[in-house]
Amino acid sequence: MTIAYVTLKVEPGKENEVAREIVKIEGVSEAAWTYGFCDILFKLGVESVEELDKVVLKKIRTIAGVRSSETMIVSPIPIWSSRSPRQTARKSRPRRRRGR
Repeated sequence: MTIAYVTLKVEPGKENEVAREIVKIEGVSEAAWTYGFCDILFKLGVESVEELDKVVLKKIRTIAGVRSSETMIVSPIPIWSSRSPRQTARKSRPRRRRGR
């Protein structure tokens, strides 16, 4: 599975229409409005980089109102690998209350 985050710049006033089309795309699992360098951010899961290329070029960039897009393919960082074994063990066990 290839996971990517895609940011979109959208023509003013077209945000709702673009968002409605984005959430219809198979593989979009999260979407959010943003403030700053882009207008919409969403997470996309596809089977391959080739499929990602097709979705971005033929579906996303052809939506009326999309000015530009940026796609970031990601490789998740396993949380357990960034913590010491002691931290991982402590986080995984529920705490017991004293006095019981």
